[in-house]
Amino acid sequence: MIKRKILTLILLSLFCSCGVFSLMHFADNAKRQFTAVTQLNYNQNSDYPPITVSQFESIYERISTEKISFCCEIKEAKVKNVRVTPVLTNEYYFENYGLTLSGSGIRDEHIGNKDNVAVIGSELALELFLNTNAIGKMIKINGKEYIVCGVFDDSDSFVNRISTDGKKRVYIPCTCYDGYGNCGIDTITYDNSAMSAPLIEQMNLSQYYATDFSEKNKVIENFRHIVCLLLFAAVSFIAMKIWFILCKWAINGIKCSLKEQYFFKSLTSIPKKYIVLIVVGAGIPAILLTVFILFDFSIFIPSKYIPYDNIFDFSYYLEKIIENANSANSLALTGDTHLLKLFSNTFAILIPHITAVFILLVCATVYVNQAFLNRIKAFA
Repeated sequence: MIKRKILTLILLSLFCSCGVFSLMHFADNAKRQFTAVTQLNYNQNSDYPPITVSQFESIYERISTEKISFCCEIKEAKVKNVRVTPVLTNEYYFENYGLTLSGSGIRDEHIGNKDNVAVIGSELALELFLNTNAIGKMIKINGKEYIVCGVFDDSDSFVNRISTDGKKRVYIPCTCYDGYGNCGIDTITYDNSAMSAPLIEQMNLSQYYATDFSEKNKVIENFRHIVCLLLFAAVSFIAMKIWFILCKWAINGIKCSLKEQYFFKSLTSIPKKYIVLIVVGAGIPAILLTVFILFDFSIFIPSKYIPYDNIFDFSYYLEKIIENANSANSLALTGDTHLLKLFSNTFAILIPHITAVFILLVCATVYVNQAFLNRIKAFA
């Protein structure tokens, strides 16, 4: 019987640990890729065409373009019988997305000199050259030769893989493509700390959907905080039960002594019982309070999702759910860029994770409460 209880407790602990660690892994994987950027994605259902590279350059003639990037996907091509999608971009693209590169990204001099260079992913490099060390090697796209100047790391994470659209992209400086000024921009990305960020937000770019990934990052971080809060609540529940039993045991011991002698005399005759009562009575709550203060259990809720006048206005929440659903459907028309799919798929994975961890923690807490605390009561 005892062996069965121990085995059950071990299995519950193992399942809880697996659930917590896998949730943390998925959340960390997404967080590493959610840089503090806002991404404007062209809605292909819009009545207005995307702005061209020439229009983009004319808009930003009078403001700083630092930390502002764009990308334009052009017609697919074949490289060694592998279908690739050339992407025109500028010098801030890889900096904004914080991609890990071997070699270099597209730099300012590449744009100015119209250099025929390219940045590819490690998976494409492996497919083309049987080696991820592709720096300095040549690829030919539509009859034009490009030298690989950088290779970015394609994560093998499960979340990353289900978030890709299957395209093998080759990033090249926009200026090295003939007629680049007439190409429509699919995505504009700017760092939220950029000096020009407030100006971009005020521009009339209604054909683009704006997504702030700083906010998405905080939402993903919420899952980590929820798990930590659940763990803290489970430990606190058991700890306070132990605290109550031990305090009751110490008080009963002192009561028995007080029947035979005065209070002040008992302080010298049974000091250990008073010490135990003080340590247990103040120690366990103090430890729990310290942990609660030191660890971050905050849950971030964007202000736009909270009613201004009445937090119990459920019609407002329903309206926001419908609005988000419509927005998600519209964003699907943008071509499902990687970060958007990454967020939606990460969110879809973490929701059942939280549910499973909650159920397992409740089961483990109830089991420990019945088995472990009964032994403490018998001891006390």
